[in-house]
Amino acid sequence: ELKKAGGWTFEMIDTKNPCGGISNWKASTDANGGTPGRKNSVNGINNDQSSPRLLRAFPATSTSLTLVFDEPLDSLKAAAVNDYAIDNGLQVINAMPVSPFFNEVIITLNNPIAVGTVYSVIVKNVTDCVGNVIGEKNMTKFGIAENADSLDLVINEILFNTLSCHDLSI
Repeated sequence: ELKKAGGWTFEMIDTKNPCGGISNWKASTDANGGTPGRKNSVNGINNDQSSPRLLRAFPATSTSLTLVFDEPLDSLKAAAVNDYAIDNGLQVINAMPVSPFFNEVIITLNNPIAVGTVYSVIVKNVTDCVGNVIGEKNMTKFGIAENADSLDLVINEILFNTLSCHDLSI
């Protein structure tokens, strides 16, 4: 009944925090259904006080790596090559934040990622849109798996309670 004759208008809660993501949007409470040209009906403060976190990294190609963060980053700061460090002889030669959400950065490497090697990537000084600097969750591991050989051992399941198997009736 509430919106029987029309849809919903979403408004930004805190216009000073445009990168706040989904938590910074709310359905308009205006009687007309929206507030074009006026202050948003849901206007308020939606502070972001949490530091961005590096969630994971995965090879996009043999010489590039995609880093995934838990929130949008300041795209200018995320493009600083010196803020990324990788072990085992790899160096970052380019960093490109991915639009439109800016929660991913593609970094280009000086050499190909070696198959079967586990690498660590550390991010420093990168900030979110309101200036929170990346905190403790700034490191993750990545690599390219080797193909299994005919004599390799692959474990894909561990039965931790063998007694419960005897209770099953087939």
